[in-house]
Order: sequence, then structure tokens, then C-alpha cells
Amino acid sequence: MMSYIYNSILRDLDDYDNVAFDLDGTLYKQEEYDFLLYKSYFEKYYTPQIAQSLSLKLSSYKRKKGYGYKKLYDDFIEENPDVILDVKELVLFGRKVHKFDLKGKCELTDVLIKLKKLGKRLSLITNGWHQTQINKIRALGIKHYFDDIVILSPFSKFPMKPNPSVIASLNFKGKTVYLGDQDIDEEFAKNSKIDFRKIVL
Repeated sequence: MMSYIYNSILRDLDDYDNVAFDLDGTLYKQEEYDFLLYKSYFEKYYTPQIAQSLSLKLSSYKRKKGYGYKKLYDDFIEENPDVILDVKELVLFGRKVHKFDLKGKCELTDVLIKLKKLGKRLSLITNGWHQTQINKIRALGIKHYFDDIVILSPFSKFPMKPNPSVIASLNFKGKTVYLGDQDIDEEFAKNSKIDFRKIVL
């Protein structure tokens, strides 16, 4: 990953004063968090071995369907009617209950350190439920790298990505680049009239 980053991003760092990041799938592998969440949830109802098997199955299903697929859990339940899975309970579980130790799971730690040493302003701009995203940031141990952390949800002050409204509030000075892994991240950067670099972990 470091080789990719240096080739595609760090070679032109001198051109950017501000480097903003997405969180899920950009700074860490989303499937690792998902697996821990699902395993912890299923262990309420199954033996550890079965819980692990079901977690792998659901994580794989999510990758296949895509991370933005809105009917993910409904479809999984329909295709696996014997599996105990309450969607509301799982969502609440992820938002308020479990905080996993993800230290060392951030794929771009060396990049963040390099950027800080270069004096860049680092921002984290992510969609998601506030407490869930805060839990992830704390679990990854990356909060101290960022000058700004903005979590956009249906209840936040600013609309969620790809709406660009939040960018103006950050009052960036100079040239800005946004790093993300999804089409919505690229659209957000385009709407915000800032550069974009795609991260593939």
C-alpha cells in the first residue's frame, strides 16, 4: 500500500496544503470491522465456531452486494431464514454497544505521519452514524492525526456526501485533495471542486 500511495499521492504532496480522507474502506479495511461486529453479535445466539462461520458468510455477502447496498440485511435474511439476525438489534449493537480494538489496522498510518511532518492540514470527512464512526476512529487510534473530524449523518448540521456543503465550513486555504474508495467520494470531491485520489486497499 505504501508503494501505491507514494506513486499516486505523495509524489505531488507539495501541491496540496490540505489532505482530506474518507474513513471506511479508505483508512482501514471495512470487512475487518464488519467481521468483528458480526461475530460479536452472532455470539449472543451461537457457539463461537458457528458465530465465526456466519460472520464470514455475512461479510462475504456484503462484499458481493456492495457496501452501499441498502437491502443487504433484508436480502440476507430472506436467503438464510434460519439464521437469527434482527436488523434493528444489529444496527444498535454497532452504534452504541461494541468498541473494538482496531489499533494497527489503519492501512495509511505511515502516510498520515508523513503528511503531519510535512505540515499539511489533515481532515477526516465521513458519512455514517456519529457514535459508530467515533467508535471506529477511537478503536483505530487515529484521532490525533487530524485537524478536523467531520461526521455527516441524516441528523448532522451539514448534508451527507456527495453534497459539498461541508467543505465551505472548513475554510480550507490553498489546494485540497480528497482520498476515498467509493464513487460517492469522487462525486463529493467533484462537487466540492477539489482534487480526488482513489484508494484501493
